[in-house]
Amino acid sequence: GTAYQRFDLSPGDNNFSLTFDPVTLRADLDWRASKAWRLRGGLLGSVARFNVAVELPRPTKEGQVQLPSEIQEIIVASQEGFTGRLDGWGEGTWTLSDEVSLSGGFRLASWLGNFNAFAPDLRFAVGWRPVDTTTVTLTTGLNHQAPAPDETALTIGNPDLSPERSAYVNLGLSQRLGEFVSVDLQGFYKSLDQLVVAGDRAAGAELHLSLIHISEPTRPY
Repeated sequence: GTAYQRFDLSPGDNNFSLTFDPVTLRADLDWRASKAWRLRGGLLGSVARFNVAVELPRPTKEGQVQLPSEIQEIIVASQEGFTGRLDGWGEGTWTLSDEVSLSGGFRLASWLGNFNAFAPDLRFAVGWRPVDTTTVTLTTGLNHQAPAPDETALTIGNPDLSPERSAYVNLGLSQRLGEFVSVDLQGFYKSLDQLVVAGDRAAGAELHLSLIHISEPTRPY
């Protein structure tokens, strides 16, 4: 599919203008090899031409807190170009019994344009239904995402950055109470890594972006 999108926002002294022309192509395959095995996979591709002009404070990242006393960095820039994605993915589900199922999957993600990178994502899940009204799930995986567009922009960022990474474990409980009511509880543990931070090379030097490694999990629950 294709589209044309334009967005303009001018709150106070700030300004954001974006023109975006995306083209998306998707192909999926779903094959039930047997009663116990189901395989799914596909390709997802997209390319877009963009034109952006901004005069805004740099947004905070996940896990980052902007203190009221901090001086905000203001981004003033304009840029045009293209961005693209090409992902291949696959997933297999094995139903051992009416009570237990296993599934595993992967995604091979690639980014094209100002930011060029490749990263594999992995996912594994176990489902257990001890009774018809109760389902317990355990999911773990590794995800990657591209840095924010301003962080990889040629004018104000660094196009040589790597994808940001997160590892997670999720435990869920779904309980049906009667015919019309159900309760879902979710708990997760998430660790962020290879995050992008802004800093000065030296006193008075221009702003630059680089990668940091966070060894301590940042979002325990």
